[in-house]
Amino acid sequence: MISSAEPRKYTLGVFYIFSAALVLATTYVGFRYYPEYPKETSYFIFILSTLGVTGFLSFYAWQQRNIRGALPFMVMELCECILALFEIVSILSHTAAQALFWFNLRFLLIAIIPVAWLVFTLAFSGQTRLLSKTWL
Repeated sequence: MISSAEPRKYTLGVFYIFSAALVLATTYVGFRYYPEYPKETSYFIFILSTLGVTGFLSFYAWQQRNIRGALPFMVMELCECILALFEIVSILSHTAAQALFWFNLRFLLIAIIPVAWLVFTLAFSGQTRLLSKTWL
């Protein structure tokens, strides 16, 4: 029999792994590139932090998917996580054409995030009648 503390321990373990990876990555990037490119490095570290936090939040929302509004929240956070990933790949691209491709690909996710936010707020507040096809 699985106790109720088992999922919490698993979630904390994943959170600690995400946190450790995020700290290691930001420390490496900070020490490696900050002396030469202080503005770009700070921006990259914030995007990397966004990637880690939204990735963990989408994972945690997936674990809590039986709670009202958790799935739209997970979709919204996953889109933000992938958006941050596209931004990182755009920054690390070798050519301008590659960077432009990843930059333009972000607009697909930018269109999904407000809709996911609307669906999340309606589902979380209990306004499920407004989530019908007629209203959307």
